[in-house]
Amino acid sequence: MKVALSLFVGLVSLVAPLVAPAHAEDVLFRVQSKDGSHALDVTAAELAKFQMHHYKAVLPGGAGAVQEVGGPLLRDVLSAAGVSGSKITARALDGYELDIPIEDVQNYDVLAATEVDGKTLSVRDRGPAWIVYPTVDHPELKDALYEARSVWQIKELIVE
Repeated sequence: MKVALSLFVGLVSLVAPLVAPAHAEDVLFRVQSKDGSHALDVTAAELAKFQMHHYKAVLPGGAGAVQEVGGPLLRDVLSAAGVSGSKITARALDGYELDIPIEDVQNYDVLAATEVDGKTLSVRDRGPAWIVYPTVDHPELKDALYEARSVWQIKELIVE
């Protein structure tokens, strides 16, 4: 009987992650429409579905150093969530909140960066995701306005 129970518990522990919904700790960040009619919880598995883009950027707080960033284009993430509108309210884990015009992600390859210099971002290093502008390719983005819009530790993106 103990052997059968051990086998059953082992089987359940192998199958449960395949059928269980994402837990809150598995969600990197959430994208949703303001009215809540469309939403996407971005998990590591969901993130793997996006094409990853890489480019060099000067990051806020990086002392002017050029760094390699990678992640999906923010416009692709918004599209996958089925959201559209004129602005994105970016909310960070620490409560920081800022509105970003949707034109930013339409006109520039803004990333939901999940890695810097080949290292996956954790909360400790401004992850799990960081809104990053292509400042090296577009010097006009090296400005305090776009630096403020480069929200890190993204918790939620609300589009209206």
